[in-house]
Amino acid sequence: MKKTGLLLLAAVLVFTLCACGSASPVPVPGGNGTGTEVVEVEKIPEKYAGLIASIEAGDYDGAVAIIDSMRPAPVIPDIVEVAVTTENFFDYFEYKEYVDESLTMRDEAGNITNLFVIYSYVLKDGYTLAAVKAADCAVAADITYEYITYGYPENVDFVNRTFTKAEDGTEISESLDITLQGKLVDHGTVIEGLGAEEQVYEITLPAFMFSNFAVQELRSVELVSAGGTLYLYKNP
Repeated sequence: MKKTGLLLLAAVLVFTLCACGSASPVPVPGGNGTGTEVVEVEKIPEKYAGLIASIEAGDYDGAVAIIDSMRPAPVIPDIVEVAVTTENFFDYFEYKEYVDESLTMRDEAGNITNLFVIYSYVLKDGYTLAAVKAADCAVAADITYEYITYGYPENVDFVNRTFTKAEDGTEISESLDITLQGKLVDHGTVIEGLGAEEQVYEITLPAFMFSNFAVQELRSVELVSAGGTLYLYKNP
């Protein structure tokens, strides 16, 4: 498919050049308006001669190679190694909340019956993870967070993520200290709360359930300490 597209473009280019690049004399009105003078249309640029010769000879692989050689070399930005500390953590990361669609459950009618909310520290807009060094990124964060689990909530609204506490429902409050490791998350598509990047570097809390059986509500989260290394493309 790629070869076909390149050759089609090349064929159009050749046709255009041949149509406009004839070296035959062309009569045009003379300076006095009564006669004519002969000029030559500009010849085909030399850099295309090999391409045209390859196509005319049926050497399509050679033509594709010539087209590829004409492409400008890709500009690879410089990579910056960043030492992440507790003090500069929020210079590079921001707090995000989104629904993980891959974990969402639906009934036969397509109605949502269970979803999971994700709370993460993700790389801020304006910073681009260096893809060639993404696997070498390693940032850890010590987090303290508190949440409440409500049993059998009422009036659960999955779209707006609202609910009513049941009068006789259970409530369990927990506070946890946890060390989280950053990781590459392959979202693949645009998801709520995040951009269109296929891979996002995240430091993620455990998923929080939102269902007719139980709702886990995050009440507070605090960064205690952080450290590690990021590899980012240098901004122009």
